[in-house]
Amino acid sequence: MSIPAFLISFCSNLWLYSALKFVSGFGRAGIGACVLVLSSEIVGKRWRGQVGLSGLLLSTIGFLSLPAIAFLTRGSSWRVLYLWTSVPAIIYAIIVHFFVYESPRWLIMQGREQEAIAALVKLSPTHDDEGSIDLKKILIATVTPSSLATKNNLLSSIKLLLEYRWALKRLLATMVVGFGVGIMYYGMPLNLENLSFDLYLSVALNALMELPAALFVLAFIGRWSKKSFVLVSAIVSGGCSVMCAAVATIVDGGGNGWWKGLQVGLELVSFLSACVALGALTIYVLELFPTKVRNSATSLVRQAQVLSGVVSPLLVGCGKYNPFWSYGVFGLLISFCGLFVIFLPHTNDVIFSDSLEEQENNEKAVSNPVNGA
Repeated sequence: MSIPAFLISFCSNLWLYSALKFVSGFGRAGIGACVLVLSSEIVGKRWRGQVGLSGLLLSTIGFLSLPAIAFLTRGSSWRVLYLWTSVPAIIYAIIVHFFVYESPRWLIMQGREQEAIAALVKLSPTHDDEGSIDLKKILIATVTPSSLATKNNLLSSIKLLLEYRWALKRLLATMVVGFGVGIMYYGMPLNLENLSFDLYLSVALNALMELPAALFVLAFIGRWSKKSFVLVSAIVSGGCSVMCAAVATIVDGGGNGWWKGLQVGLELVSFLSACVALGALTIYVLELFPTKVRNSATSLVRQAQVLSGVVSPLLVGCGKYNPFWSYGVFGLLISFCGLFVIFLPHTNDVIFSDSLEEQENNEKAVSNPVNGA
């Protein structure tokens, strides 16, 4: 991702520029999902949500830096902007290579026991051989034979998601919710050019909204139902966006400064709520799926969000002529898609298995309480 972006700054050919942009975007596609899954799998279930959300918090800080960089380099060539964003990413990649370890559970599921033990020893506070033996026993005990049997099949995790009815139901529901949240998350920043407000300031304010959203989710995600968290924040975001479309019509008709201020306020609240929904959904997905399929499930939900990023620019373009086609449709979509969360189970105070087989037995026990007892 970062090296093609660095090379773009020296590019003078349109076709080469397009090719490098494609390669950079291709490399960027899986980073978010991999970071979330990797960071959450090296800690216990209790801290999985908080650690996963910390990645979103740092991503927010990076997002906040973009308006500042764009403002400071506004008088320079676009090549300078690529240098400012790509060089830190290259340094980050080097640091990750030397200081970040692979998930021990994933390694042992791939049959790479020695690497799994080595990673656990490095992560553990003690490094004695006896402790390594105990860690090995724990790892092997938590991995089922069927998981090891499919370790060499690259599509095995996706096949498993399709084979288990409960997993497929969760996947489809979370992808629909992710698409709706992504429409708002990607569409609102693009639609800022249609606001009657300073573009640099509006981008900075929207980026700033991600910080309190991440802190809010971090503070209350363990106390409230994640299912309700996603549903309420999606509906609030959608409602504010629809009201923003109505106010935008008044502003376009010659409304005074008070109406413009109300429009900006509704847009900020809508985007803030969408960020809250995105953070809560991210943690929710991490808890809904076992280790074997967590990476694939998270990636597919992420792809649903990216797909909404493809649709959003089209709606933004239509919104230049009628604000309903941007703010109005954004609001209706996130509200409608957010309703699909009702098909998902609660995860608060519920112990989910890290094995597909165990979770399948739990699902059967819930659906057939007499036989399960």
